Amino acid sequence: MNPDFIAILQKLVSEQGKEALIHPAKCKAFLTDYTCGEYKKETRLVLQALEAGVAKAIDCTDDLEICWKQQVRTLREDYFLAADVAADVVSVLLLTLRGYTASPELRSEIQGYGQQNEAAGKGAGADSDDSSAYIKRGEACLDQGNYDGAIKEFLGAIRLKPDNCLAYIKLGTAYQCQEQYDMAIKSFNEALRIDPNSATAHAGRGEVYRQQGEYDKAIRDFNEAIKLDPDSWFAYVHRGEAYQGKEEYDRAIRDFGDAIRLDLDNAFGYDSRGELYRIQERYDLAMKDFNVAIRLDPNSATAHARRGEVYRQQEDYDKAIRDFNEAIKLDPDYYFAYFNRGEAYWHQDEYDRAIKDFSEAIKLEPDNDSAYFSRGLTYLQQEEYGRAVKDFSDSIRLDPDSAVVRSCRGQAYYEQGEYDRALNDFDEAIKIDPEYAEAYASRALLYEELGKMWRAKADRKKADKLGYEWEEDE
Repeated sequence: MNPDFIAILQKLVSEQGKEALIHPAKCKAFLTDYTCGEYKKETRLVLQALEAGVAKAIDCTDDLEICWKQQVRTLREDYFLAADVAADVVSVLLLTLRGYTASPELRSEIQGYGQQNEAAGKGAGADSDDSSAYIKRGEACLDQGNYDGAIKEFLGAIRLKPDNCLAYIKLGTAYQCQEQYDMAIKSFNEALRIDPNSATAHAGRGEVYRQQGEYDKAIRDFNEAIKLDPDSWFAYVHRGEAYQGKEEYDRAIRDFGDAIRLDLDNAFGYDSRGELYRIQERYDLAMKDFNVAIRLDPNSATAHARRGEVYRQQEDYDKAIRDFNEAIKLDPDYYFAYFNRGEAYWHQDEYDRAIKDFSEAIKLEPDNDSAYFSRGLTYLQQEEYGRAVKDFSDSIRLDPDSAVVRSCRGQAYYEQGEYDRALNDFDEAIKIDPEYAEAYASRALLYEELGKMWRAKADRKKADKLGYEWEEDE
């Protein structure tokens, strides 16, 4: 590292104290003044090391040699710095903060390790030292789902060409596929440091944020990607998904529409927009989009299942079941298709088939309360009250704040003659939702059974006020 820059760091610590070199925000502000805007590369490397916690580790350690090795490894493995660069940065910080100079033997050990890794990477490539060859092999690994192999290849490309923006973008994508979101963000950050005008890097980072549920950050990145590349189909469609996550459906529909405009033959845009139309109960528009999506991609389990759900919501159960059958054929582990086919069977009074589908849905997603509730409701319909209670209890365990499930379990207890438990569930349902008419009506019937007529009368009056429609025998 430049000796003049090292002298600046030493002057900074001498005048401002070591705290100025430990905290990244303070150090950045001071270095801007002390360097007068020069030594940008050196400044960036030092700030990167501070972000990684290198200076804090140096300040706290008792064994400087071990600390040196550990921090060099951190910068190499987590921040993708070449071995000699990482060794220089850590050495400068150790010298400035603790007056420690790494021995030549120690430095050669680390640099030798870096050279060994680089040679191993070249060996894997056999036919080329050029970073583009690593990228091509990494892309092939991505296509095959071999994400570890892809990461290894993209890191090889970065070792050969440390400022390779494309390699960092691809690396971020590989980490994203492994759901290593922090590493993916770091990779896209590096790509944007190298090329702040990379629409692909902004869009890639935005998609990682979206998958983490950080919708506002995602939208900011997608906005920038679209500003840099107004024809970015990827940015429009995934910004639409981010708006969908925020339940801003009209904005999402507009984005899916722009994605369709940019690529008329891509089924995903139609499928995504159709789903929002379905959520908004604009069934004719939803059906048109799902029909196009299925025409473009007949093997889309998602499009078949979503169209099936439109049919189910319109009470066209036979067509719904046909679509759910096709979705399950295409994807035998598709929870949504099993659950909603079970709902369609339930409405056709085919309770055994409904139970079979709800059971399969529970097997696929054992922590989803909805399938337990629907199966419990089916058991209640079949007068299998013990099984109904068990399923309602599992649903309550997963979602304790559902007045409907509490009331249904109360009904199952009532049918079993367990009046105290039934009363407790009806009370709890009303506590959760004081406007839930069904719970008042069920409690009124229970009070009548117990001979507490004045209480029953009060609950009937409340149920009437909330619009409950009594059956004749009630």
